[in-house]
Amino acid sequence: MRILQLITQTKVGGAESFALNLAVALQARGHEVRILAHRDNGPLFARAPHGLSYGACPRRSRLDLRLFPFLQRHVRDFQPDVIHAHNFPANTWARVLGHLHPRVKIVCHEHSGTIRQRPLRRFLIDRLLNGRTALYLAVSGEIVTALHRARVIAPDKVHELAVGIDIARFASAQADEARLPEGARGRPRALQLASLIRVKNHRMVLEAFAPVAAATEAVLLLAGDGPLRGEIEARIAQPDLQGRVFPLGLRSDVPELLSLSTAFVLSSRTEGMPLALLESMAAGVCPVVPAVGAIPQLVQSGENGLLYPAGDQAALSAALLETFRDPATAHARGERGRAIVAERYSITTIAALVEAHYRSVL
Repeated sequence: MRILQLITQTKVGGAESFALNLAVALQARGHEVRILAHRDNGPLFARAPHGLSYGACPRRSRLDLRLFPFLQRHVRDFQPDVIHAHNFPANTWARVLGHLHPRVKIVCHEHSGTIRQRPLRRFLIDRLLNGRTALYLAVSGEIVTALHRARVIAPDKVHELAVGIDIARFASAQADEARLPEGARGRPRALQLASLIRVKNHRMVLEAFAPVAAATEAVLLLAGDGPLRGEIEARIAQPDLQGRVFPLGLRSDVPELLSLSTAFVLSSRTEGMPLALLESMAAGVCPVVPAVGAIPQLVQSGENGLLYPAGDQAALSAALLETFRDPATAHARGERGRAIVAERYSITTIAALVEAHYRSVL
């Protein structure tokens, strides 16, 4: 098959990383694959292997009119059998292209746990354009339910499908504390991998970590960037967190950072199926995460990590304290998580399922 993967940006995020991994895996299965981004604003394609076809539109804003001719040119050149788009902006343009190219099958993939908070206009756009959607994939049952309730597409066209990761990339990472700020070396560490945006709720993890910092020698690492960086850095500068929380910015060495961590933490209000959680489990790190979206399908509390009620600051503090006070149990939980991800969430396994979906609509 000739398969076009369509993403919104080249800034590294969960949906974008999954699309790139999927493109590589599908090419390895013998398909012709190209991956395109609406906007060239990050380092994602630096990870693309030699031989993978990719491109990004050099537009500067959402109103930049270069996007449509960019996409049209690539569709005419590549002649895909399937366009597989990821999240609302890419899904929207894929369906527009589908109306202009009736031979092409359109697959929309919904990764965002915030779908229930979408403005009405987005659901109306979905209803208007979905006549050319052959298949809707959703990363969690929660998203499937939201799509059914919004009646944006026939229920039999919606399927739940987990994301997958490149297991080997995380299993082979080497721990080297020189990668860390000096104050974070030689201590137990929790790592949060998330864009610095409201829905990730960094404010809560900072407040939850303050009593942990008072009771242990642990530090918190924040990998990611975004519009809330100034606000987060101002809170970190307060006496109860000073020297105990380290913002790392955008990092390309996530497997190595995970190999240096005792715990992986998320404080999100909503989630779909976080790719960063799968990556942490593949690295054998104990997750401390909220019970939202597809997370309870991945983490059984007390077995391969710890769950806490989303938004419960005291419960997050208690879970982090438990993890740091009993590192042997945390390590065992991490190893059980590693086995689960290797068995069920390898990108090669997920790519075979995606390929079967493509064949069903072709």
